[in-house]
Amino acid sequence: RKICLGKPWFFTFMIFLAAYIMGAMISLTATIIIMWSIFYEICAVCGYKKGDKWPAYVLVGIAYCSMLGYAIFPYKVVSALALSSFSAYTGLSVDFGTFVIVSFILSFLAMLLYLLTGKILIKPDVSLLQTETDHFLHLRQQKMSRQAKLGAATILLLLIMLLMPEYLSNPLANLFGTLKITGSI
Repeated sequence: RKICLGKPWFFTFMIFLAAYIMGAMISLTATIIIMWSIFYEICAVCGYKKGDKWPAYVLVGIAYCSMLGYAIFPYKVVSALALSSFSAYTGLSVDFGTFVIVSFILSFLAMLLYLLTGKILIKPDVSLLQTETDHFLHLRQQKMSRQAKLGAATILLLLIMLLMPEYLSNPLANLFGTLKITGSI
């Protein structure tokens, strides 16, 4: 994005945000592999070499932010296991909406804390990113394909189906509430 030009920490945040969102939407391992591949290309274009501090910090951050995003939704394996264990031991249940909101807030804050830790404590050399040269201008012209738009719309519809029963009271929301996660998928 053009807004990242000359702003290395905002650029780093955008990389982490992409990993976070992808971790929430797809497989954790696939997210890390895809994001690392993209990041290696970014490093090559920007002039970072193996052993530099910023690439090492961001590679760890990509894995970390992917894991944070992966934990947002209770239909992911780890979250589902944690919720079922919580229910088994306490007899309490956590609704989908509450889980998503609380886990989003906590995980997003953890991502920001990691970013601040890098900027304030680790202080990697980001001078190669402080240039106004737009190395990725040619990529900005690309548009989402029809399949990508359909995939995004499907995920959005699934989230609406899962959140609607908790916040609305109408026959459609009741139907989605009856379907639960498996039926909605």
